[in-house]
Amino acid sequence: MEDAREPTTWWGSFTLAEEQTGCWHIGPSRVQLCRLRHEWRLVHTQTDDPMDDASRVVVPVPQEEALPPLADIDPDATLNRFSFRQTDAAFAIRPALADRAVVVRPETPFYVMDAEEVTLYVSTPLWMCIEMGDPARLLHEFPLYRPSDTWFGISTTDGEMCYASRTLGRLLRAELPPRPHRAITPMRIRNHAREALLFERVRIPVQYLSLYQTPNDFLWTGAVTLRREKDDDLAALHVEAGAPPDVPNARLLREPRETVKTSLLVRPFSLLYHKIKEV
Repeated sequence: MEDAREPTTWWGSFTLAEEQTGCWHIGPSRVQLCRLRHEWRLVHTQTDDPMDDASRVVVPVPQEEALPPLADIDPDATLNRFSFRQTDAAFAIRPALADRAVVVRPETPFYVMDAEEVTLYVSTPLWMCIEMGDPARLLHEFPLYRPSDTWFGISTTDGEMCYASRTLGRLLRAELPPRPHRAITPMRIRNHAREALLFERVRIPVQYLSLYQTPNDFLWTGAVTLRREKDDDLAALHVEAGAPPDVPNARLLREPRETVKTSLLVRPFSLLYHKIKEV
């Protein structure tokens, strides 16, 4: 099934002559990159709308839209300067998944009934990576929408720092909205216990997932499976190998940031779901 609308590809290889500027408007982020003789200047501004679906790239921009002098740059923008003996014209923009796990909350919680299996499509924020040279070296990376921090654990000492993100949480792939600054993860939820479960939040270990590009330029991760066998507080999270089966002809864009040590990650189930309370 085809997705509703195809986004503009904002990643790839680019070139800029000296004194030229490129502009990327991706979701809530507006990024300007300017090449000078001895430095690159990067200006990043972000709106407050995480649902912004803009996807526009202009390289180079008209001269009148190039970056202003340093003194005139928007004070709300983030400015980074990178110095070189001599800058090169060629560079690359790459998407990447977050650098730590993302705790996802669906807009509307839902129940997964006993002895049922569903696939939930969730999305998480993407990072933009700027690379220079051959072999490539990372100049800078940053989130296209900075998620808030959250602690995920059973106490203040037993857990880990994660990002927090909300998602629409679709059960049908055809209902997925285009979000060029987010990647889609298919999550299989297998409830083999005797109790129904209320899905309220889940921790997605995106640092262990590969990133894939579909033929129509949507970005997906590998699939994950959450499996609960018994009526206790343990679940198994399995990171599936290869491209998601939901997306034919997906092409690998990026390997995982970290290698998962085992095929199964066991976590306290109460941290992923809440049982339906008996009245």
